[in-house]
Amino acid sequence: MGHYTASMQSLVGKIAVVAGSSRGAGRGIALALGEAGATVYVAARTSRDGPRPADSAPGTVEDTAEAVTACGGLGIAVRADLSNPDQTAALFLRVAPTTWVIAARFSTIWVTSASTA
Repeated sequence: MGHYTASMQSLVGKIAVVAGSSRGAGRGIALALGEAGATVYVAARTSRDGPRPADSAPGTVEDTAEAVTACGGLGIAVRADLSNPDQTAALFLRVAPTTWVIAARFSTIWVTSASTA
């Protein structure tokens, strides 16, 4: 990506959950967060081990998580349908032990601070 500069705030030590991040805008957001050093939970329905999307578009949570790590962050692939409340709850229960309060929600992205306790 190459857009992160020293003048931008570092996200090292921050954790983000990006929904719909196997492709499109969600993937771009996940990559930008990774480039800034964040740990990014890459959440989407499309996985290498799951069914292909109806439109056969390329991209999986694993692909994006690997790209986030390659950009300098830590990408964690999570196959989840976030329109399903049970799967959404399971994702945030997974993230919660390493974080404190979820600080903000912007359409498809949540960012939190890592726990220091």
